[in-house]
Amino acid sequence: MDRHQTARGAGLSEDSSRRTNGRACVNCRQRKVRCDVSSHGTPCSNCKSHDRVDCRIYDAKQRKRRETTPSNGGRLKPLKPYNNVTAAQQSSTSTPLTRASSLGAAPEDLVEPLAEPPKEGNEASDQGNIAEFLDREDFRATEINNAARNCYVGTEVSNFNYLVRQSSIRAGNDESFHFANRQFHPSLTSYNLHRMPPDVLQRPEKSLADELIKAYFDEINRGWPIIDEEDFMVKYGGQDLHNPMPPQLLNAVFLVGAHVLATHDKSMKARQAEFFRRAKTIIDFRFEQDRISHIQAAVLLSWYSDGQEEIMANAWHWIGVACRIGLGMGLHRDTTPSRLVQVSKRTWTRLWWVLFQLDTMIASAYGRPQALNLDEADVPELDVAHFEGVPNAETDFVIQHTRLCVILSKVTKKRWALRTSVASQVEATRQADDALAHFLAQLPPKLKATASCTNVWQATLHLTYNNILILLHRPPPKQTSQGSPINVVSDASICGDAALVMTSVFESLLCQGLLSRLWLNGVHDLFTAIVHATNALNSSNPVVATKSFRMFDSLLAALRGLSRHWQFAASLLSLFEKRLSRARQHNLGATATPRSNIYENHEIDPGFVLRPGQLGIGHSLGDNLIPSMSNEQDFTDLGIFPPLDDILLDNIFFPHDSLLNGLMTGLEGGEQSVGF
Repeated sequence: MDRHQTARGAGLSEDSSRRTNGRACVNCRQRKVRCDVSSHGTPCSNCKSHDRVDCRIYDAKQRKRRETTPSNGGRLKPLKPYNNVTAAQQSSTSTPLTRASSLGAAPEDLVEPLAEPPKEGNEASDQGNIAEFLDREDFRATEINNAARNCYVGTEVSNFNYLVRQSSIRAGNDESFHFANRQFHPSLTSYNLHRMPPDVLQRPEKSLADELIKAYFDEINRGWPIIDEEDFMVKYGGQDLHNPMPPQLLNAVFLVGAHVLATHDKSMKARQAEFFRRAKTIIDFRFEQDRISHIQAAVLLSWYSDGQEEIMANAWHWIGVACRIGLGMGLHRDTTPSRLVQVSKRTWTRLWWVLFQLDTMIASAYGRPQALNLDEADVPELDVAHFEGVPNAETDFVIQHTRLCVILSKVTKKRWALRTSVASQVEATRQADDALAHFLAQLPPKLKATASCTNVWQATLHLTYNNILILLHRPPPKQTSQGSPINVVSDASICGDAALVMTSVFESLLCQGLLSRLWLNGVHDLFTAIVHATNALNSSNPVVATKSFRMFDSLLAALRGLSRHWQFAASLLSLFEKRLSRARQHNLGATATPRSNIYENHEIDPGFVLRPGQLGIGHSLGDNLIPSMSNEQDFTDLGIFPPLDDILLDNIFFPHDSLLNGLMTGLEGGEQSVGF
């Protein structure tokens, strides 16, 4: 017996048989002390007493395979994590991007792989994962950290739930639905990793990567906080060797950062396509076993316009993917009784509610069923404590916009249900009006509407709010009987006020260069407003028609801005520009009335037909060419009445603080004249 064997025998005594089977943590094995991880789970008594959070079971098979692999170029080898990810995957993350620059490479010239595809070993035939999970409570009662595999056992109807409850003897386990297990070998969860293109695991140069990450966290994550920024930056800097950065998530963050920066840097469009390809490829090959990072990446991929397909690609597809993975992981259940680490509990709660908002908005935009159902969820409501780890989070916006989407979700299921009565539809609309009025009254002061929205989050909230109002109260697309429920709840005044607020918001975002910060639903909000403006162009009231044309022109300018970022916005722009062109051609052919001098002076063509035989007023927001009317006769010659000193309408293109303050003052006071 050599001295190493003697030391092992002296240190282990009666537990030597267990240690030879590999049932000891890495720390205890290195220190050559007895370990009770097999009977007590992680962390073992030694690690717990020394406050070591990296307690991992030592695996002799992994060590043997690692010793036969080629050298990794002098990189530091991390301690073996609890999961069964191969050494090739871990060693790539043990060296942060900054290490290469310290060895002489300039950061701007550096292009380093994120990771290497894990190679299959002799554990590919391992089928004992499920058996261990169901038969060993000490396994599933351990802490659920990034190295463990979360298992959601489902409701009482599930066989997994039944067997877990049947074998549970520890207090508190019967209230939990989330348990820990070890990871499968990558070959059992991935797809043809040997065929994955190696370039998808590369990072851009460090200076660009830092800029993209900063743009994402400064402009997007603070209002859609699906990522714990502090935890992300630890992984990005390579400070946690046991929790490497999921490469698909990093590329998705790069993608959204490029989306934000594309406003001022046209080269970012090409980079968006590259980051999207990399993230999607990594997801398709199922390279990463951290399923939460797959949800986060899927949400972020919804910021990219991948052609014209709107079912099997783009936002509808990716939000659906995220929802399906989330439901499988139990994202819709309360994690309070579980052994998830605290950072994960906070992240899961925020991620659920952000995902619920996006699912609700995209479903209502397309008139399709929601994937997430609040009646089947018991996630606690958001509060300030959930935003720890997200510096500068827009806490008020996230909480209030979540409540607004809850109203939208409920009214959608009642008002537009397939099996419902007329009376129920009318009652659903009235309940929604009451809920919206109460919502507006309790808004924090910084989120209340003003003419010039100072930030994109205030703007987003009021776009969603007024979009709901128009959807609830706009007239039917065709004439219906007087008893139709749509006629009963239709209200032109409500729709007009809501469209006016939305137009002012879009103008403010356009002037501040903030349109790129809007998610896809901002395009759908504009779609609703411009459809309303188009319908109002043929109003029998010429003043309403004239103001509607101004509104239409302003919304069209915002649509042009959004078309630089969203393919769907470009399609809508083509639609409405063609309609504008046809309307002008029809207008010139349908009337023999010569052009007025006001058009000759300003070189502006007449606009839409307001009524048969009448002309609209041309307007160009880009160069501020607005025909000036010298007297009332100029209006009456065109069949248009002069302005009525209506501040809200006459000044729509020159927003100032007084523009909407009067309107919103009435709303907060409970006045019903504006339809809230």
